[in-house]
Amino acid sequence: MELQEYIINVNATVLEVMNRINENAREIAFVCDEERVFYGTVTDGDVRRYLLSGGEVGGSVMSVMNRTPYVIHYPRNESVDYEKIMHEKIITAIPIIDNAGRLVDAISTYDYREEIPYIDVPVVIMAGGKGTRLKPYTDILPKPLIPIGNKTVTERIVDAFLKNGCTRYYMIVNYKREFIKTYFEYGERNYSLTFIDEYEYQGTGGGLALLKGKINETFIVTNCDILIDDVYEKYLREHKEKKNLVTVVAAKKNMQLAYGIMNVDKDGELLEMEEKPKYSFLTNTGFYILEPELLDYIPEDTFIHMPDILQKCMQEGKRVGVYQIEEEKWLDMGQFEEMEKMRQRFE
Repeated sequence: MELQEYIINVNATVLEVMNRINENAREIAFVCDEERVFYGTVTDGDVRRYLLSGGEVGGSVMSVMNRTPYVIHYPRNESVDYEKIMHEKIITAIPIIDNAGRLVDAISTYDYREEIPYIDVPVVIMAGGKGTRLKPYTDILPKPLIPIGNKTVTERIVDAFLKNGCTRYYMIVNYKREFIKTYFEYGERNYSLTFIDEYEYQGTGGGLALLKGKINETFIVTNCDILIDDVYEKYLREHKEKKNLVTVVAAKKNMQLAYGIMNVDKDGELLEMEEKPKYSFLTNTGFYILEPELLDYIPEDTFIHMPDILQKCMQEGKRVGVYQIEEEKWLDMGQFEEMEKMRQRFE
C-alpha cells in the first residue's frame, strides 16, 4: 500500500481527514505528527458518529480519533493471519509501529484481496417499510439507519456493492424518510444516491413502479435489511446467459428440528418416527436482478409484494431464475435474533 495516502497530520481538521479518507477509498486514516509518530486512527464511521453528535467539520482530528486501535509492532510476525484479524475486527488496514512509536508501514485488506470483477448497474434499495418486527428500535430509528457495528445497515449494503463496482443507487423511502435523507446528507460520497418518495405503503414490490422512466437497463434490487458477501458479477452473468426477466438470489438453509417427528395414518397408528430430522431448503434472500421490462408488470399506486409480481411474470410465461448461494454468504437483520447475529459478525 502507498502509506502516504493514509497519513493525516495531528493538527488537521475533521474536514481534512474526511477528504483524506475519501481520497484513499479505504475508509481509514492514520494520525501522525511531522516525524510520523503515530497517535491513532480515524475511520469514516468515527467521523459520522462525531457529526451526528453535533460535532463541527472544522474541529480537530483529535476529537474523532481512536486512540487505542489495533496495531502491529515492527517487525511483524509473518505467522499471524492478519487477514483473518482484519475480517474479524471489521477494519480495512492495520498500522505497523516501531519501538519509537513511529508509523513505518501498514497492511490492508486490499493486500490480500483478489481483484473483483466490477459490474456497473443501478442498485435499488427498498427502504420504505416500518420495520415492525424490530420494534421498539424502529419506533425511534427507521430500519435503514439501525447500526450494525460502527455503520448503519444501509451503509454496509452500499459498501458491499461498491466493492463490486456499483456506484449508482436509488433508495425508495417512506417511513421516517426525512430522517433517512438528512442522515445521508452528511459528508462526501463516492457514489450517486437518488431518493424515491413512496407516500403510500405499497408492499415489498409496489414501490418499484415509481422507477418507471428512471431505469432503462438491467438493475439490482435489495431489501434494506440484508447483506450478501459475495462476487455479484457471477449472479449478473448467469442472469444474462439464461435470459431471465428476474433472477432471485436464494440461500440454501440447513435446519435441524429440536424434536422428533411422527407420521401416523388416519386411524392414529404410528407409521414412522424420525428423531430430530434435518431439512434443507432454499429461501429468498431479498436480492434480485431485474430487467427494466419487469416494471411493466407492476401496477402503479398498488399494494403488491414481490412474490406476487414474480408469480404474475411466470403465469405469462416469463423466465424467473434462481441463483443459489450458501447460507454463510447471507446476513439478515429482519428479526431480533438474526440482527444480533449480524452485529456479532461486525463487532
